[in-house]
Amino acid sequence: MKFEGKFEVDTGGIVVMDFEQIPNSGGFIYGKKADEKCKRLEIESGRYEIKYHVPNGWFGPVKGTEIIDVNSGQLVVGDPGYFFSDCIDERFKWGYFLGLTHYVTYFGGTGFNINTGGDFLFDLELELKKI
Repeated sequence: MKFEGKFEVDTGGIVVMDFEQIPNSGGFIYGKKADEKCKRLEIESGRYEIKYHVPNGWFGPVKGTEIIDVNSGQLVVGDPGYFFSDCIDERFKWGYFLGLTHYVTYFGGTGFNINTGGDFLFDLELELKKI
């Protein structure tokens, strides 16, 4: 399965993760801003090898491959700051998520961060293979 999209980034990266991990990490997603700036992909639950490519990263193309578990059947993609953009409860805001994910470096096998090198409107190509 292939996916291509454009993502506005204000936190220096694009997160790809199992949607289930947003509330598990204390988050609340898909207020108005998240609906506009993030994507939620419906996929079959399971383990995936995901190849990614950002051709217009700040310091040149960014490519890589990650393996993650997607238990919810939904993959969320976008700047993680927007996942929490409409939160009211302080426990569910961006800073809390940063602490739980060790500044978006640890997702417990359910996601990963693509470092874009800065903030901009980035192209993203994903290729998902169920393994």
